[in-house]
Amino acid sequence: MSKKNPKSTKPAAAPAKKPPAITGPTTKGGSPLEGPVVAGKTAAGRKPKPKQQDLPGVEAKTPPKVEKAVLEYQEVRDERMELTKRETAAYAKMIAAIEDAKLDAKQPFSFLRDDGKRVQVFPEMKPEEFKVRVKLVEGEEE
Repeated sequence: MSKKNPKSTKPAAAPAKKPPAITGPTTKGGSPLEGPVVAGKTAAGRKPKPKQQDLPGVEAKTPPKVEKAVLEYQEVRDERMELTKRETAAYAKMIAAIEDAKLDAKQPFSFLRDDGKRVQVFPEMKPEEFKVRVKLVEGEEE
């Protein structure tokens, strides 16, 4: 009977792989692109991939009109999702500015924009939540 070698003959484990780096335009904080959504580009700022050509003799299972409508919807949905992220960040920034200015959380206020239109702001203090409604008053100019 032979004794087994106490040292393992297995190769050493490979070092852990780093997560992939964020590609495309980013902001200072490293979050995805926060600029205006540009037509003809994806939400990350890259050009969309060209549509794959159909193979000769192979018919499409889905009508091209439906495919086009689905692809258009996806593009608009992706733009909306990017805008929602930007809106959420801007809302949080607005709440922080109101809190930093120590404005009364129950007192509405208003101001004029550069174009002369009045903006009304209605802060609402609820348990565990500070909420703000913003309304543009049409037809009122000073």
